[in-house]
Amino acid sequence: MILMDDILEKIRTKLATEVKRAKEKYNQKTTAELIESGRRIKSFAGKDVFIKMNKVYSEVNFDRFSLTTILSYMFGYTDLIYVPEKDKLYESYRPDQIKRLLIGNEVHSIVERYASKLSNFAIEQKMRLEADGDVIVGKLDLVINKEDTTYIIDLKTGKINEDYVTYQLGAYAYLYSLTHKNVGKIVGLAINSETIYKVELPPSKIESIMYDIIKTKDEIKRDLEAKKVYNFN
Repeated sequence: MILMDDILEKIRTKLATEVKRAKEKYNQKTTAELIESGRRIKSFAGKDVFIKMNKVYSEVNFDRFSLTTILSYMFGYTDLIYVPEKDKLYESYRPDQIKRLLIGNEVHSIVERYASKLSNFAIEQKMRLEADGDVIVGKLDLVINKEDTTYIIDLKTGKINEDYVTYQLGAYAYLYSLTHKNVGKIVGLAINSETIYKVELPPSKIESIMYDIIKTKDEIKRDLEAKKVYNFN
């Protein structure tokens, strides 16, 4: 039987190889090519998307709150911009941010398939939570249960911010535990080319993290209401 640490190291090595290959590919793209590719990113499908001043703007749709958007807002990573002529809120993406998205999308798909062949990982698990009448959704990359421990894994193609991934993994752990029995001890793992960052996630910790995320979701709603962007009735 392959030990879990060995499996994780194989995943890290594969991810490092694919990140290097993808960077070489997308570093050859011109700004115009990156912008045009950004318009067609899968996660933007069904949203109002437009290009202005070498940036791609993707509508933020709060029929369902994305965990990624909430966390990016919480940690100051996202550029949420109100566009008066459209009376909507958008996230803006520079060419370098689009490049990171394209690399991430490509690498995730390859490494997830690779991991599923190493062991019985479940990949791209979609999760949702109804909170105060709103829906929060997320998708975790890999999850596996071994010897009474559930491993919640997020693949990173860039640097790891330990505070950010602790919140991200904690939120995933909370949502996952809502719909799965006998999860046992939960360990969160963020894997990038250089390291495997591990954090233990006891129930008290994931509940506290989810409380902060719901609070941030409400802050975003208040910001929107102040700008009269969206009718929340």
